[in-house]
Amino acid sequence: MIEERSFDERARVSAPVFRTFLNIADRWQLPVSERLALLQCDARQFENWSSTARSNGPLMLGTAVLMRLSAVLGVFAELRQSLASADREREWLTRPHKVVPFAGRAPLDLLRGTLEEQIAVRSYVYGVRLGVAAPNEIDRDFTPYTDEDLIWDNATPQIRAVCFDGFGTLVEIGDKRRPFKALLGDIPSSAAVTKALTTPVSLRDLARHLAIAADETRLTQLKADLDAECASTRLRPGIDVLWEKLCELGLRVGVCSNLAAPYEDALVGCLPRAPDALVLSFEVGLMKPQVEIYRLVCSQLNLEPDQVLFVGDSLEADVLGPQAAGLLAMHIDQFEAALAQRSAPAAPLAVAKFFERIGGLEQRERAQLPQSPEQALDAALAQVNASTGLGYERKQLLHVLRGTFEVAKGENSALKHLLGTFFDETDEAFLMRIADGDEISWGDLGKAVQTGLQPGHPKRSWIVSRAIRSGALRP
Repeated sequence: MIEERSFDERARVSAPVFRTFLNIADRWQLPVSERLALLQCDARQFENWSSTARSNGPLMLGTAVLMRLSAVLGVFAELRQSLASADREREWLTRPHKVVPFAGRAPLDLLRGTLEEQIAVRSYVYGVRLGVAAPNEIDRDFTPYTDEDLIWDNATPQIRAVCFDGFGTLVEIGDKRRPFKALLGDIPSSAAVTKALTTPVSLRDLARHLAIAADETRLTQLKADLDAECASTRLRPGIDVLWEKLCELGLRVGVCSNLAAPYEDALVGCLPRAPDALVLSFEVGLMKPQVEIYRLVCSQLNLEPDQVLFVGDSLEADVLGPQAAGLLAMHIDQFEAALAQRSAPAAPLAVAKFFERIGGLEQRERAQLPQSPEQALDAALAQVNASTGLGYERKQLLHVLRGTFEVAKGENSALKHLLGTFFDETDEAFLMRIADGDEISWGDLGKAVQTGLQPGHPKRSWIVSRAIRSGALRP
């Protein structure tokens, strides 16, 4: 797996992001003092950063500075769409506003403050563009309409899908050996990385394409390292529970990853369910942060960009890139912090409401589960017995369903092996599926793998990858 360290990532994005900030500051006619305040740095730092960025020299800014830059760039992007004039943008920034969050202050005053204040301005201008901003003073005593007075047209944006990055976000490699990086060695990386991540090449294919002198022993060792990484890939703790919650809320779940082809099965085979969209760079010939790859995600999800929240561990590829394509985006650290608190008050309105929905779901679950897990399990078993006219106890039922006689009825041993991985988590989940009439037969699964789904379909990729990881099928 070709991974990006935060050090390398900051080194790549710092100069272009800072040059963009300088252009915005020029457009807004900001004096040097304002620019220093926006970034909360001293004059010497600012001059060094400016000269290095403008000369295309190597620059690496701290994470805190990059976050402040990201907030300013986000405000500019929203104002440019809604005001479309440098003079109007500057007038809005420097004029006091009475509405929340300004309370009589100018937006530029808040942008010079804390990161939270910067994000509050970013959230406000986002809401204004979408027509969901806070009311003015003149509207505060307005009597709300009743439900009968309203005609709903779904104009208010709402997150309807979450798209996750792959490695570092959904899954982690326990035994990191980085065989692709070892193969490339000192070769200039940009063209080689692009080749590895946008075409379905193996280690051997890549060595041949780049004319790398690697003997058979070396290639065999690198392949062993690759296999060890894939075998040690595991789902990050808590992702399975989160995935289920998203599905309970009726949300679609996508996966978009910059990925070399040999890692596909390691990633997809770990996923709790088949994703609704699966966009892998080596399959589509695109790489994050190219705008087109995020548009492809939205196309597969059949949603507009502002209905999709993108989550990942790369500032450039998983936050700035999706935002440039019109998606909502959060770094995985911010996402997990908001998930733990069940709120994101400084985020755009749609994101804040998304975490409120998750919190509301958990409250409903607590209210609707007066039984213990054991009682709930017995209730499911009672439904099964009632529908079949039999009187199985829990272990007896599982024994019959998984017994050799039932297994012998199937014709495809590989698929029989695979089906067991679908029902292996808990007795409760297994029985619930039976009670709901959701049982999957060997024939149904075989049809899905062999003829029911076209190549490239997310569910087919997931089924085949699960089969390979379970040992039922071999690539």
